[in-house]
Amino acid sequence: MKYDPGCYADGFQGDDYCCKKLFDIAKSEGWYDKLEADEKAFLFDFPPEDYDEYAEEDLEMHSLYLESLVEDAIDYLNEHCSEKRFYWGFEDGDFGYWVQCE
Repeated sequence: MKYDPGCYADGFQGDDYCCKKLFDIAKSEGWYDKLEADEKAFLFDFPPEDYDEYAEEDLEMHSLYLESLVEDAIDYLNEHCSEKRFYWGFEDGDFGYWVQCE
């Protein structure tokens, strides 16, 4: 097994930390190579230094874009880097590789 089951990013570190950890793992598995140029640019600047610089509508678009990339990265990991009875995802705010309940 390449990855041990468990928590890879504690939610107490914050959403950006957990997403960054997810993206780093997915990148190491080839996910980044399939992304479009605008998606790569978004990830290059993630997380932003200061969310206060965003206008409200820009912050909403940022959140939607981030949510889409998170779902895509998780799907990629589950399709390419997950064994039976395990899945990548978020549980109680933590990102990890979890054992599926029956």
